[in-house]
Amino acid sequence: MLIVLGVLLLMPSIAFANEDNDSLLMERVYSYMRNFSSEPIGENTNVYLKYSFHTLRRNFTMMAIPSLYHIAKGNRDFAGETYGKMLFNGIKDFKLRRQVENSTIPHYSNTMHTIYKYLVPDLYGVTLFQDYMLSPFHRDNVRLYRYYITNQGDGLYLITFLPKTKNTQLVRGSAVVDGKTGRVTSAHINGEYDMIKFDVDVQMQNFDGCGDTEDSELNSLIPVKCVSDAEFNFMGNKVRARFSAYYNQPTTLPDSLFRMRNIGTLNSVRPIDFDSREEAIYSTYYKKVAQKDSLKQITDSATSTSSSSFISKIPWDMIGDHIFNKTKINSYNTSVRFSPILNPLYFGYSGRKGLSYKMKIGAEYRLDRNSSISLNPKFGYNFKIEQFYFDIPLRYTFNQEKDGWIQFSFANGNRITNSTLMDIIKSQSTSNVNFGELNLDYFKDTHFNLSCNMEINKYLEVTLSMLHYRRSAVNKTAMREAGKKAIYYSFSPAITIKYQPSVSWPVFTVYYERSDDNILNSNCKYEKWEFDSSYKLSFSSLRKFNARVGGGFYSDQSKNYFVDFVNFHENYIQGGWDDDWTGEFQLINTHWYNATRYYFRTNFSYESPLLLLYWIPLIGKLMETERVYLSYVQLAHTRPYFEVGYGFTTRYVTVGLFASFLNTEISDIGLKFTLELFRKW
Repeated sequence: MLIVLGVLLLMPSIAFANEDNDSLLMERVYSYMRNFSSEPIGENTNVYLKYSFHTLRRNFTMMAIPSLYHIAKGNRDFAGETYGKMLFNGIKDFKLRRQVENSTIPHYSNTMHTIYKYLVPDLYGVTLFQDYMLSPFHRDNVRLYRYYITNQGDGLYLITFLPKTKNTQLVRGSAVVDGKTGRVTSAHINGEYDMIKFDVDVQMQNFDGCGDTEDSELNSLIPVKCVSDAEFNFMGNKVRARFSAYYNQPTTLPDSLFRMRNIGTLNSVRPIDFDSREEAIYSTYYKKVAQKDSLKQITDSATSTSSSSFISKIPWDMIGDHIFNKTKINSYNTSVRFSPILNPLYFGYSGRKGLSYKMKIGAEYRLDRNSSISLNPKFGYNFKIEQFYFDIPLRYTFNQEKDGWIQFSFANGNRITNSTLMDIIKSQSTSNVNFGELNLDYFKDTHFNLSCNMEINKYLEVTLSMLHYRRSAVNKTAMREAGKKAIYYSFSPAITIKYQPSVSWPVFTVYYERSDDNILNSNCKYEKWEFDSSYKLSFSSLRKFNARVGGGFYSDQSKNYFVDFVNFHENYIQGGWDDDWTGEFQLINTHWYNATRYYFRTNFSYESPLLLLYWIPLIGKLMETERVYLSYVQLAHTRPYFEVGYGFTTRYVTVGLFASFLNTEISDIGLKFTLELFRKW
């Protein structure tokens, strides 16, 4: 009885001892990066990468999925390999430079390249991959996971981690950890994000326990080996893929090699043999290539006068690729990027602004490491107001380190109103004409802008601009019949001053613009000021607080001026979640933007991946981020205007529900959504 009593008395202390050991081990894991490693900035390593795809199900919609066009038809199995350098500017900021490659995918297409980010998990960061998937090995995320620790012997421990709730930002799996340092020696990570289920097996390099790796050339945060199995499911299409990366390879190829197709070189540097499935894929591919070459020789030896020969020579594959997929052309100092012509990601909708579509094009020519020339046009169309939008900026960056650039842009804006002019016409008219039906107060807006920007020091940045506006009446005939001009011009110098005392402070901005008569046909006279401050504060586990406070006013105006504020205007081309809805009013009357001589606004938002609806089993599993909004604006001749809203983003769509109030009276309720399909692809 005394023995039993003694054991019972000692049990709490034994349990507490185990808990203390577990807490100590987890503390070493959380502190590993601070104590033993650093970001791999400016480092690189030789890497061998092989990959394979197996299509289980597919239909015609697969051609419209970014990067899958070339495997949407023909064979169901593809494979490829490449050898080159992985260049790091941080553990999450890396770039694969392919030097030698081989692939059975048509045109050596970059297929499902979104999986590349899973090849270098940031185990000790807040997020595992880029800016998503909360890591179980970071102190800030402890409250989101359950941990089970088992002693494996030889100073190693197995940590099994499970999420406390089902959410797409959380993962499950296990890791083997060195008990002395808290270093993760290997890990298995399972999760689902952006329509991809993934299993990542990562193996880190050997460690001597004194803060250095046995191979000192490789940063301890970079894996030795990482194998990522992925399964993609969307609209009846199902594709399985495997990417295997082997880092710190001994052979260094000349820097002059870039995307060379040489099987002999790959055979000499390949660190692991193909498995039976990969062997079968290559064997089938080479047989078809041999048959195709033989058939081509027979066809070339014959003459054909068929009227369809021209049609058959059109490279339909390349045309289809550009229609549905992004196009990137990269060389030593030139890069060109085209958005796909048809991509659901570029559609947006709100109840007040209607349906819109946008696309982007980008080109850059680097003169040297510190200067470049770039052209980044943006185009959009709003179906509700039937207007085409464009912004074509040509920029010469002469000092990248100081953000020094000169830019010329040609763009159009929303149809703008001149309510002052409308009042004058009504007061001077003696007829009973219904002026509202004539659209006399609407003008088309196009402008040129020549700007120069320079960072004076790390706190202060100045932009000088020359703007020329052309506002033409939508109904020119009726405007002339009313005895008024149909076209108005304004030429205005402007200056923007940005000041940020430190990284932890808000950004303060002052904008001044003035236009006078008789300069480059200018027949508008005005002077305006705008003040703005924006602040973004990041908390643990991807939580963020955004705030924006500002105001503006016209200090001088003539009868022909147009109210057109820089920081308070309508945006008819819907943006996605990352376009910062925080700074926009969703339900405000469009005419108010051009009818007030002053404004004062505040916009606040708070976002988190686990905020309000994450606990709902089916909905919460898809939630990536949730956000709440509170906005206020005071305009001339109106009551205080408020907007409150709630929004969330998923792998498919971003949705926002908003309500507006004048004082305490509800004014309007509206819905906004944009498609987010393949946003991170």
